Amino acid sequence: MKKATFLVIACMIFEIAYAQPDSAATSKLRIDIHGFILMNGVYDLNGLENYDDFTTSEIPIDPTPGEKMDRLYLSVRQSRIGLAAFYPSSLGLIKGIIKADFYSDAQHAHSFFRLRDAYIQMNHFLIGKSLTAFGDSEVLPNTIDFEGPNSASGNRNTMIKYFNNINAKYKYTLAIEAPGSDIIGFTNVA
Repeated sequence: MKKATFLVIACMIFEIAYAQPDSAATSKLRIDIHGFILMNGVYDLNGLENYDDFTTSEIPIDPTPGEKMDRLYLSVRQSRIGLAAFYPSSLGLIKGIIKADFYSDAQHAHSFFRLRDAYIQMNHFLIGKSLTAFGDSEVLPNTIDFEGPNSASGNRNTMIKYFNNINAKYKYTLAIEAPGSDIIGFTNVA
């Protein structure tokens, strides 16, 4: 994973440093920094173990009678930061994207930096880490829940992807991806 991220960043730096300007001398590098801070506060009366995800399998079924289970939890794990670079070269617009949040995959851990996307895109090609080509992220509904809608494919893989439009109505995507999953199995099954 670290090698793939390093390769994407190295390719971005190489292209920016060694790209030749076009004859009109109008090409300029543009860098955008973006992000947001999102703070979640939860006051739970039922004793859920995990506050960042609403995992229904973790709802206590048979709690001890009279046990005080209410808790207060504050988190900024869903906050995001990103960097986007745009460079119009003689081959077309080169776009480099790096996005991250603090929503680590570690169970019951504090906020750790997590890389969400890191890729370079030029014309119809994308190389790096991005959303899997298995699903279409453009058709997912907007939800309040950070986990998104049920049964949505939101896995991010390292890939080489080609995408194009057949016409105004249809498009296709071909990708070679490093396999991965985001399924977490049950830990305590009675």
